[in-house]
Amino acid sequence: MPMRPRSHQLEDESWKAFHKAVPSHWVVRKSQPDYGIDGEVEIFDESGASTGLIFFIQLKATDETNKKKALCLRLPITIVDYYKALQLPVLLIKYHAPTEQIYIKWASEIDLYYTRGKSKSVNIHFFEESLWSKDTPIRLTENIKAFRKFRDPRILVPVILKISLPEDVVFSVPASILESYIRDASQSDAEIISFESNTLDLITPVIKITNKSIQVDFYGLSSVNLHFRKKVYSKEEVKSRLPHDVLIGVAIFFYRLGHYAIASEILIRHITQSSFMNNLEMLTKVLRCLVFSKKFREAITILDKIIEDGNYYSLQRLFLLPTLFQRSRMNDTESEMYKKLILKAADSAKINGWNEVAAVNYYNLANTLGIREGKLTEAMHYYRMASKHDHTYTKRDYFWTEIGGLLFHLDKFTYSARAYAKGIQLGAPVNYMALQADALMFAGRYRESITLFKKYEEAVDKVESEWILKIITLDEILKNLKIERQVRKPIEAMARSNVKGLLLEQSEKRIKEALELDALSGLAWFNEGVHKVDRENFCGALLAFLIAGLVQRNDVEAWVNAVLCIINCKDEKETALLPFILEVAYFTNQECFIQQFAKKIEEQPDERMSSLSKAEIINRIGSIVREFGKIDKEGLTLRYIKPDGTYGIIGKNNKAN
Repeated sequence: MPMRPRSHQLEDESWKAFHKAVPSHWVVRKSQPDYGIDGEVEIFDESGASTGLIFFIQLKATDETNKKKALCLRLPITIVDYYKALQLPVLLIKYHAPTEQIYIKWASEIDLYYTRGKSKSVNIHFFEESLWSKDTPIRLTENIKAFRKFRDPRILVPVILKISLPEDVVFSVPASILESYIRDASQSDAEIISFESNTLDLITPVIKITNKSIQVDFYGLSSVNLHFRKKVYSKEEVKSRLPHDVLIGVAIFFYRLGHYAIASEILIRHITQSSFMNNLEMLTKVLRCLVFSKKFREAITILDKIIEDGNYYSLQRLFLLPTLFQRSRMNDTESEMYKKLILKAADSAKINGWNEVAAVNYYNLANTLGIREGKLTEAMHYYRMASKHDHTYTKRDYFWTEIGGLLFHLDKFTYSARAYAKGIQLGAPVNYMALQADALMFAGRYRESITLFKKYEEAVDKVESEWILKIITLDEILKNLKIERQVRKPIEAMARSNVKGLLLEQSEKRIKEALELDALSGLAWFNEGVHKVDRENFCGALLAFLIAGLVQRNDVEAWVNAVLCIINCKDEKETALLPFILEVAYFTNQECFIQQFAKKIEEQPDERMSSLSKAEIINRIGSIVREFGKIDKEGLTLRYIKPDGTYGIIGKNNKAN
């Protein structure tokens, strides 16, 4: 007979015990599926009215009779970090089956300090004082109310904090004197925070200071622990450093609760006077907070002081965080300050003989200039400086692929292809093969390009839309223009492509000559498309407008015309290109493409497309392009109402009819 595992029985028992423990007017919901959170609890008052108070729960149960072992729970550190990152607090619950007792602990109370390093999990201990009692629901309700009030962005200032000094003497200084030092140091923050020693306010965060740590705790719902490790403060440092360390802990506490403005103000005033200027982990938090608060100048000033104080080498990894600045919008003045800071750091490193550190700074600056600011030539200079001071960069695949991208945007296509080839040789991912093929295409090496694209096609499971369309482009150049390789002359080709005022025969002759000069002349292909539309050769025009869009990515009109040609094209092979064209067109031109497409559709005569049909096709195209990544392009179809009331269908395996 089938047997029910004890683990399943134990789980049911724990849920029943929890349901029995919580007030009947509370609502407990199980999570389905369970991704680290077993459920949530919504608190209703005794009249049944919703309070809007909610918290998450994670429920564990045990049959262990040894109480000490039973009240221990081991969780992966990644799960604990996940709990602490959630907007709602997580209550850990341990059900002890032998005694039918429930123990609780807020996940934010877990201190990971002693588990860092190689450890991937943490032991969590429940104590007798965390035993669920008849007063627990009242306490939890008050906790969640306080938490919600404290998370409110409209929090009233000054915020009252309580100082707790359980030890009479801290680092050889009487507790009362230390409190005096803290109050004195916080005078500049009087408009933001205020300290009380004996407040009875239930929503007051507590700053607990011992000889081992600083803890800022808010009923376990949010907690910051700053450990002193092996540090011992001298009497002078208890006055000059420790108070500022305490205030940095307070700032980090506010930062975790989402009050970035309050946190940044405190940090700016106290970080340089604290002992954390040599602490990489703490400085990283400080910088992140300042950048999130748009305090770029202050963040840069702090980094500048690190260099001035000669602490730079021990904190070199700090400059491996350029993404903090790259993802944020600095104005021109701030960008220039950041650039000067990095160059100053590089100079400092070189003076001390730390060439590898200087190279890291040059490399990061090159990334910032190239990716964020588009200063390509200057970025290339600093890439060279990076490789000059650390030759190992030239043996790193990512270095060459980044150089390849930079050279491509500088229109140095042959050199770009070589850089990509070097990166691939050193182990770069297969997707860079397509980028190398793209560079070869723009270098005029069409046969080599399509060969490499085909090789890439065989190496991957899914080919990106842009590469599919460029393979089609290369096929057209090779088969119909019969050009395998050329030294492109784009300026001469553009001059020949100007066919304004010419007769049709003269115009076609000029376009042909232009393509012989440059098979990737966007203007020549665009004008070719216009001619084919005039002759109602929509399939031929589609290809011409497609190539024009691919070589002039921001030519919105070319992309819009390509889509309109698909609508009018009767060939199944061409209509199947719709999803790929839409994806690339929208990716490169965003909402401008949608707006221009809508404008063109509205201009269509009513006898060709009804008003209802126009609105439907505009809305459908808009919804399609915004859903790429979520839909299957292979099976994409577009339906619209024709003037006679019947439906037209565009898409793979369907003709536009």
